[in-house]
Amino acid sequence: MAIFVTSQTQVNIMGLKESLKELQEKEKEYAKISLKREVKKELTKIKNSNTAKKKCVMCGEDAKYSIKGSSDCYCKDCAIEYFGDTKSLKKVNSPSTVKKKMKKIYMITGNTGKFIEVKMMLPYIEKLNIDLAEIQEIDAKKIIEAKLAEAKKHHKGAFIVEDSSLCLECLNGLPGPLIKWFEQTIKLEGIYNLTLQYGNDSAVAKTIIGFSDGKTKFFEGIVHGRIVKPDGERGFGWDKIFIPDGYSKRQSEMTLEEKNLMSTRRIAIDKLKEYVSNKYS
Repeated sequence: MAIFVTSQTQVNIMGLKESLKELQEKEKEYAKISLKREVKKELTKIKNSNTAKKKCVMCGEDAKYSIKGSSDCYCKDCAIEYFGDTKSLKKVNSPSTVKKKMKKIYMITGNTGKFIEVKMMLPYIEKLNIDLAEIQEIDAKKIIEAKLAEAKKHHKGAFIVEDSSLCLECLNGLPGPLIKWFEQTIKLEGIYNLTLQYGNDSAVAKTIIGFSDGKTKFFEGIVHGRIVKPDGERGFGWDKIFIPDGYSKRQSEMTLEEKNLMSTRRIAIDKLKEYVSNKYS
């Protein structure tokens, strides 16, 4: 038996399609607004935590000293009045205090984009553009160690060297730290096509930062995600093909502030900041 669709039914179907399309557009717009709100909240928290001054628990003035192992802080007058002197107390650290006591820290990179991102998170970092030979290794830590050792021959001070990797699940972790050679040879489109051929778009982005002021320490940031067709105008490296888990857009489609909230570089830098603050406090 043949079924005929009346013109009225066709009109209704068209209306439903239009309504569905309109709802999808509104949903996308709402998601964008929600993301902007969350980013703004996080940026405000970061700003407040960086600028907030500790107050004396006795008089409410700006604190200068604290008891080791306690969160209680005191101004100089109250500390002397209460404890007799300040010899047994430690000075309260603020971002400016840490900066004054800290020796210069240089980031060795020729990549301006990377340096700008790091500078936003570590305002006291300085760029040192030294052309260092890079060994070819699948272990990023060995690459970093070799660079730091070479840097010490050219300049004095504390250094950080960063190495970022993109590990494809379909290639058992390759290209890893060799990603820039993949970018130069088969391009981002070729990397994307590999995931299509293998039917697996899962990937892990990694950033390892090596810090050395005589002793080398490593700080790692890891973000899971997936590889998609290249697009977007911002960013560098593989930003145009990588969407982090929990997000609906490529890193190249994010603002610098959005990207810095969840990037592998941010995760590694936060660990470095904590270490440096403790070391130079």
